Amino acid sequence: MRKGHLVFCPHTMTAHWEADPLILRQQYLDLDEDFLINWAEAVFRIDGESEGADNEVALAQSLGLPVFYLMGNIPSPKSQGHPLFNRVVRRLAALHRRKAADYGSSFDTLGNINACGRMGISPLVGVAIRLQDKMARLESFVRRGELYNESIEDTMGDIAVYAIIGQILLRDGL
Repeated sequence: MRKGHLVFCPHTMTAHWEADPLILRQQYLDLDEDFLINWAEAVFRIDGESEGADNEVALAQSLGLPVFYLMGNIPSPKSQGHPLFNRVVRRLAALHRRKAADYGSSFDTLGNINACGRMGISPLVGVAIRLQDKMARLESFVRRGELYNESIEDTMGDIAVYAIIGQILLRDGL
């Protein structure tokens, strides 16, 4: 805090949780995970044994968040673009992981995209088709001011994710 950061300490939030029988431990764990995914910009790991803290570090690393173990290593905050940009990107990464679990496999996390090849369509063309569908939805929103079956935030998020998948395909030479 002395360096200008806002601090969230899940341990103080969950102190004595076991005294309230109406609150489940999983509810606190879900709240902590939600905070890391949607708001955290870094994690400071306090020394000592803690399964919960170890899980936070693992999640932070999977999200690409820096993890600090020494107070002296924490930099002062500085502007790195719009403050919501990294949060949105982390949410999209979490969305991609959830959808990859449904569409892909442990061997092919882009299984639904790569499946286009079974129909004689290149995966990149498959992504372009999906992007066009999402762009049509965005155009509809711009014209009408509303969508009926999906939020505009979801549509824009899908456009961003498909664009990233397209970049992956280009780099992989597909």
